[in-house]
Amino acid sequence: MKTFHHTLLAGMLIGMGGYGFLGVQSREIGALLFCVGLYGVLVLGVPLYTGRCGYAFQKGSPSIGGYALMLLGNLAGAALVGLAFGPMGAGAKDAAAMALSKLSQPFLETLLRGIGCGMMMFIAVDSWKRLAGAERALGVLLAVPVFILAGFEHCIADAFYFAAAFSKGAILDARLVPFMISAIIGNTLGALAVYFLSPRKE
Repeated sequence: MKTFHHTLLAGMLIGMGGYGFLGVQSREIGALLFCVGLYGVLVLGVPLYTGRCGYAFQKGSPSIGGYALMLLGNLAGAALVGLAFGPMGAGAKDAAAMALSKLSQPFLETLLRGIGCGMMMFIAVDSWKRLAGAERALGVLLAVPVFILAGFEHCIADAFYFAAAFSKGAILDARLVPFMISAIIGNTLGALAVYFLSPRKE
């Protein structure tokens, strides 16, 4: 696995995608702008948990500890970028209202939304690995807007949104813990489901 600062960068890039989403009123345009986060991750080759967890059972994949460290770095990187949101006075969307709405979701709903996101993320990353040339970006440009517009939950992006909301004065309560656990589990299950159910050449 890459060193810890690479995992921080991956999370920070997802956070920059979050800035794109929050920076415009239109959800459709924001969903497209969010693509810059995953695109940057893939171009730079930095480790993003939601982009790699689907390959956990593939030969040469990181250990459980390696994935845990990757996730921790991603979450920290995204949150660090989010904490600058309030002081910068950024955003056309209400980050605090958005975060509080997420916390009101039942555990099962967040889990299912996380699974949907995990599936889309795996498709985006796997298309980058399988295709060549300009076609490599198609998975990113299609799958990322789908998971955003469908309201699916991406645990790393959520770390950014919650940090951005906190920087705007929102009070985040204990519901944040089960929400993040549910989103992480969902993202992992969704990515693994696509990996195991799709035909592959090892």
